[in-house]
Amino acid sequence: MVTFRQAIRYSAAAARASERNRNRRAKEAARQFKEQQKQNEIENAFETVKRYDDYIEVLMSVHKHASDKIDWQQILEDEEPPQAEKLKIHETATRQELNDFTPSLFHKIFGSKRKIQSLEEAISQAIVQDQKDFDTVKEVHDDWQKTQKIAKGVQEKNPQSYADAFNYFEPFSEIAALGSKIQVSFDKDFIEIELHVNNSEVIPNYVVSVTKTGKLSKKDMPKSKFNELYQDYVCGGLLRVARETLAHLPVQMVTVHAMAKLVNTSTGHLEDTPIVSVLLPPETIDNLNFETLDPSDSMKNFVHNMKFTKTNGFSQVDKLNAKGKTK
Repeated sequence: MVTFRQAIRYSAAAARASERNRNRRAKEAARQFKEQQKQNEIENAFETVKRYDDYIEVLMSVHKHASDKIDWQQILEDEEPPQAEKLKIHETATRQELNDFTPSLFHKIFGSKRKIQSLEEAISQAIVQDQKDFDTVKEVHDDWQKTQKIAKGVQEKNPQSYADAFNYFEPFSEIAALGSKIQVSFDKDFIEIELHVNNSEVIPNYVVSVTKTGKLSKKDMPKSKFNELYQDYVCGGLLRVARETLAHLPVQMVTVHAMAKLVNTSTGHLEDTPIVSVLLPPETIDNLNFETLDPSDSMKNFVHNMKFTKTNGFSQVDKLNAKGKTK
């Protein structure tokens, strides 16, 4: 488990250092892939294929990574850091140096004006440094107060504190970077999440390869392959969302609904529609091997609604409630 000292001792960002690295990789893969799509001419076929493969790998491995479990009790027990005081340490030392300045023979011959000017400039820099030191200490103390308040609320199973914890740690930032948005409803023992996915923006509809002559080959992706990739991406996202939620909050159940734009046949318009709805309890999540499982196949371990065929992809399903009943 991550303790407060280990995770967020000197800044909130420290707790998410490894997560940020994964986010950068996901964002960079997405950025390079989108830049590649905009190019009219591809100069380096091998680099193009590598970027394509890296992007697909990021999409298909989103479920493999998750934050370490937060030890909220350890956060509550962490000692209070020093409160910020404006001590003017650097300014005082630099002013003292100016007051103690005694011109040497060199200064008497060539003048001491430049030396005095240099010390006066150093005083200005010292004032800035003192302010930076004050701001740093204040940020650490403010961060401690914030996490103390959140931790107390989480221990008391306060839904608002759950929301504050999510705002603080931003556990779904990598999912968002890959083209999804998330809406969360908090209850003391139950979290309900809508994961909105967009296949036309996330999954490429083509495959690339390098020919024997070193040229780039770009072909339409078979519809069945596209649907399979999309299914694994959606199910992988559901798993990741559940893992992140359970790493941050002490709840008994996470229900996630994957939402996608499907045509409403009665109106002819695209509407946000549930395509997978799944209940994910912590005891089942904890017993899965996320490095080797297939995201789509893993849904068999949970109470879920999903209608999918390789030919037609997803179809609309009913949402499940916390007890596994249709809403």
